[in-house]
Amino acid sequence: LFLTTAPTAGTGKGLLSDVCAIPAIGHGLAATTAPDSEDEWSKQITTTLRSGVSHAVFDNVSRTMDSDSLAAAITQEFWAKRLLGSNDDVRIRIRTIWAANGNNVTVSQDLARRCIWIRLDANVEKPWERPTDEFKHGEIRTWIRSHRGELVGAALTLIRAWLDAGRPVFRGKTLGSFEEWAGTIGGILETNGIPGFLENTAKFYETAFTANDAMTAFVEAWFDLYGESPTLTSTLFQLASEPDDPELKSAEWLGLLDTMLGAGRERSRQMNLGKILGKHTDTIVGGFKIVKGKLKDGRQQWQLQPTIGRQKATDTTEFSEDDDEIVI
Repeated sequence: LFLTTAPTAGTGKGLLSDVCAIPAIGHGLAATTAPDSEDEWSKQITTTLRSGVSHAVFDNVSRTMDSDSLAAAITQEFWAKRLLGSNDDVRIRIRTIWAANGNNVTVSQDLARRCIWIRLDANVEKPWERPTDEFKHGEIRTWIRSHRGELVGAALTLIRAWLDAGRPVFRGKTLGSFEEWAGTIGGILETNGIPGFLENTAKFYETAFTANDAMTAFVEAWFDLYGESPTLTSTLFQLASEPDDPELKSAEWLGLLDTMLGAGRERSRQMNLGKILGKHTDTIVGGFKIVKGKLKDGRQQWQLQPTIGRQKATDTTEFSEDDDEIVI
């Protein structure tokens, strides 16, 4: 996923997608908004792939991007889904280039490792007010269309140089699950003396994992209150969300996972919390492993198991030489 972000609106994120595509396909790109539920993501991706478009662009993303369907579509070679209102299945080979843009977009951990981060910063308060004569090509879409042949020729020249050099594979840090792509693109750039390929990956991970940070805060609050005791999803919900009725708001309602639970009513958000916990089963977050506990009256309980490193950090009990004296 080619993810273009900027600190301010009007920096040119959508424009960048267009100018990268025009040399290849001769026109700009149609953009759509990012779906707000997993079901809608699945439908949108199926529709996009069936249409046969070369590019899919999600424009002005305003919430954390997190979708199992999108993660699968970016990584897998084929897409298989049952058509809505039908018993027929569709199986499509994925040839689509995926892109998204927005102001300071955050993504889930699953998507972050599938992203190429493109960061634009105009260093001005209102970048959309910059006069066109400040740019080398003020009407850049028009310029690219009139010089399309030259740009395609330049790209082919870079590739030809790489072929003549024996197709060397990129020697820098690669991208997991996309090793062949990274080896080829990085090799072309390296052969032609163009540095910087994938060098911002670590910095992107630092800024992208807001959902992971929220889970860490949630787990730490969970352990502070309930330790390793089995705890119901409904009990943990108070840590994760806030009540629908503001008058019920109290110190127990922390809202630590509000951005991950969606905008539905309490019942819907509580069900989403159960799904999030299920997705994190046996996952280590903040030094604790989230595990399923025993059912209580047919309802699922959850427990935290401190890892070795966390146990050492939280163990503050010491025994003196005198066996009957405990120092805390």
